[in-house]
Amino acid sequence: MIFPALTLPAAADVSAATVALSNQQAGQTSAYVVAFNVGPAGALTADNDDIILSFPLGTTLPSSMDWHNVLVSIPGETAVNVGSGGVIVSEQTVTVNSPINISNNETVTVTITQGEGIINPQLSKEHASGPGDGRGTDGYTISVITTQEPTPTNSNPYYIYNWIQTDKTAAAMGESIIVTGGGFSPGSSINLASTGAATEDGTVESDGTFTIDALATGLGGVVTATDGSGRTANSSTIGVLPNLTVS
Repeated sequence: MIFPALTLPAAADVSAATVALSNQQAGQTSAYVVAFNVGPAGALTADNDDIILSFPLGTTLPSSMDWHNVLVSIPGETAVNVGSGGVIVSEQTVTVNSPINISNNETVTVTITQGEGIINPQLSKEHASGPGDGRGTDGYTISVITTQEPTPTNSNPYYIYNWIQTDKTAAAMGESIIVTGGGFSPGSSINLASTGAATEDGTVESDGTFTIDALATGLGGVVTATDGSGRTANSSTIGVLPNLTVS
């Protein structure tokens, strides 16, 4: 008996996506742009097939999204917003109904604008070879599947950075400087050190933020915040002027 030849199916997964953020600061609202390639048998049909993005734990998604601000595009074509009811949020997953036809092997970009209110994770993860302190070098990833390629594929890592800021850029010696920050290890100690601007200790809140009322000292400089896990960030330069009393 002669059996017919079998045709092996094409690889059933999308490529690892790249993820770009409009704001990489911890705990802040950001746009998310996710780009990936469908496979050799991964073509998607407009208004029929879905793209499913699974966000990492720690990312805060809104309970629903305005379909006007979720867009899908392919190279050389204008991005098209999904149709009414074309985006569904469930826990950490966003399901996007493709508003356009997508060919096999095509590059697809899904854009969720900053106005949709996605909030970055509260804990920083920073690459050792880039800006930041190198803590959490594995980064965050978003998993992608489609209705045609249901095998989850994690994106390339993207990074979330901690931050600090001060309520003034110049102060008189001994004057109060309010220093706030985010992205640090919850419950950890936090220390403010400086070559000559402000020094003080405190504790990181459960959401990774801190607020410290410090005193301006020295001749000014950059304030560095460091928590117990080694996460660190620098402020902009603060000028400190002599506090003169005339009698």
